[in-house]
Amino acid sequence: MYITACIALGLCLVLAVGQSAIVAAFLAALLRRPKTATSDTPLPKAAVVLALRGPDPFLGTCLRRLLAQEYPDYTVFIVVDNEKDPVHEDLDRILSEATINNIVVSNLKNPLATCSLKCSALIQAVSELDETYEVVAFLDGDVSPHATWLADLITPLHDHTIGVTYGNRWYVPTDKTWGGWVRYCWNVGAVVQVWLNGIVWAGSMAMRADTIKQIQLLEAWSKALSVDATIHRQLGKYKYDARFVPSVMMVNRETISLQRFVGWMQRQLVAAKSTGNGFRLVSLHALNLTATQVLAVGIVFFGLITGDLLASALAATGLGAYWGTALLSIAAMEWAIRRMVKRNGEDISWRDAHPIRSLLPSLLLTQVVYPYALVGARSHKQVSWRGIKYDIRGFGDVLMREYHPYVELQRNTSTESVV
Repeated sequence: MYITACIALGLCLVLAVGQSAIVAAFLAALLRRPKTATSDTPLPKAAVVLALRGPDPFLGTCLRRLLAQEYPDYTVFIVVDNEKDPVHEDLDRILSEATINNIVVSNLKNPLATCSLKCSALIQAVSELDETYEVVAFLDGDVSPHATWLADLITPLHDHTIGVTYGNRWYVPTDKTWGGWVRYCWNVGAVVQVWLNGIVWAGSMAMRADTIKQIQLLEAWSKALSVDATIHRQLGKYKYDARFVPSVMMVNRETISLQRFVGWMQRQLVAAKSTGNGFRLVSLHALNLTATQVLAVGIVFFGLITGDLLASALAATGLGAYWGTALLSIAAMEWAIRRMVKRNGEDISWRDAHPIRSLLPSLLLTQVVYPYALVGARSHKQVSWRGIKYDIRGFGDVLMREYHPYVELQRNTSTESVV
């Protein structure tokens, strides 16, 4: 028992030290001030592409901020999934508020059966751009871009070794539901993992138009489920770098139930698996994390039952080291994100008066939910996205089962994520 307890202690310490080192490196990248555009910096003509299927809760904020960018020459191209999509009502209301001449709204003309609807929409938008657009930025309907979002993304692209610039989501729990808090805990780890592996988040990113052509991205998208993972694979294939831009970390205040979140997370994992990028490493890391903690917890209880208090103490020390560094990492990342977001003119506040009461059990629940979703993702051959089912038949082999316009689903609150 003593030797097994020492092994559990060692594994926990390795996880704690490794976790702390990676988080420290991410914080250094996050707090590093990026190059910002100056009055002398030439900013190329930009296209901003937004694909919509169904009305996102904060779409109004997204569009108003998008149309108020501090950027000299850009046009927003919105591709709506269908002329009957209810999001048209939101668009008509928002766009009627002011005279706007830099936005083009169209419907998806040819939803391909071999890829996701989002991929089809992006393919259509980029294919129809004329050659005067040198750069293309992409964002999702749940993004609320600050005034310099576009300039922050495009400025680093002056370095032609960089194929894409990108940010990520930062979820803010706005209620006391398990879904929102578990998503927050999961995303803290996911953000670091995405950064560490150079994986792109397509919800806030930009590329040069010539890079899109060179890496044959549109062709790759035509056979893909995931926009993000496909970009990562194509950039690696053509030896381009991906540049993380801290200032375009986007705050998301949507709510979600635990059941919906588990389904959403599982879909993300299945999409990552379908492109063959790093899914095994992610699985091994999660399983190792779970196995180590189960081993340590088992030793603690078995030692208490058998009277081997030394073994229990060693295993408990390991667990304390891991969970202590996990909480410190979350606190450090939350502080850094709040500091950065404040520079962009926003503020983050948790509505829960006692967040630690929600954070601790949610962190524990995340350790159960994540492996469960991973195991399910390994066997799933089908996913559903906003009412459309896709068969995952193999690497780069996706089939949309049947297309139909978006149907408004009943949500618990007006701020609940559309999944």
